[in-house]
Amino acid sequence: MEKRKALLTENADKMKRLLDNLQRKLDESFLNMQLYEIALELFEHDQSTSINKEREGGQIDRFLLKNIVDIFVEVGLGKLDHYEQDFEIQMLDDTTNYYKSKGTIWIKVDSFQEYLSKALECLRKEKNRVSHYLHSSTWQKLYKVIF
Repeated sequence: MEKRKALLTENADKMKRLLDNLQRKLDESFLNMQLYEIALELFEHDQSTSINKEREGGQIDRFLLKNIVDIFVEVGLGKLDHYEQDFEIQMLDDTTNYYKSKGTIWIKVDSFQEYLSKALECLRKEKNRVSHYLHSSTWQKLYKVIF
């Protein structure tokens, strides 16, 4: 009888730990989803996170942008689905439009040498952005968009 009681107590303790761990995971998941929604809203509406603003020489909150990117990645639990769908696609589209506009102007007013120099400088700055606040997988996609 004592042995059975000890086994039941041990099993109850294991179940309690298991349920506590499950509750903690659910709490973390809920918190991550709340952070994700806030990050998405910040990215969509806050001009301090605008990468084009930085491309034009303005100041942005790189730390905030890096945190937003990290939240997109963390919500995907190691996969980049949320980052790619909710952040990267729009960012690459904005980048395409930005450099199409710049390239059209530069090709009209600059010599070939000046144009090439500006293009190479843009590449350097984009690589810098990737190293500071974008996911490393974005570099190849940015490179294709710019050229």
